[in-house]
Amino acid sequence: MNAKATLLVVEDDHDLQEVLFEQLQLLPINIVLAENGASALKIVNGGERTIDAILSDINMPEMNGLELLKNLREMDNFVPFVFLTGYGDKAKVIEALKLGAFDFLEKPYQQSELFSVIKKSCELGQQLSSLEEESGKDSLFQNLDPIQLAKVRDIKRQLLVMKKTMLITKRRA
Repeated sequence: MNAKATLLVVEDDHDLQEVLFEQLQLLPINIVLAENGASALKIVNGGERTIDAILSDINMPEMNGLELLKNLREMDNFVPFVFLTGYGDKAKVIEALKLGAFDFLEKPYQQSELFSVIKKSCELGQQLSSLEEESGKDSLFQNLDPIQLAKVRDIKRQLLVMKKTMLITKRRA
């Protein structure tokens, strides 16, 4: 990672949130904490800082992790999103990946695996931010009509799904 990336950690269990904060401080990243999806969405939309990646629980009050990811994708926010949960059933994993999750870790997790996934997701997030800045995100699509813009969004989603498929295949190999 070049400059310090910013990771948003979304976890409603305060003890686990504290443990994650302590562990993740060992990485060269800034860490922002939120206790549920609704407060995380406010942080992301607040624009005070660029969030390069998100580490989130799935099952939380007010707005769960899947709803948070869905809201972000509907707003064309493609920040790399990693799920960390004790509820690792296949249906939620599949839904998370379809929504464009970067990765999925089950509790209890291995610290080395957590660090590896967070480093990769933050690096990708910084690359995406850099590309958006270079291309002038707003000016890039300003002349497209709504139908063309919808097609561009679909292509972005397809690319995310393809990237997830490649990551899953690579992890299994």
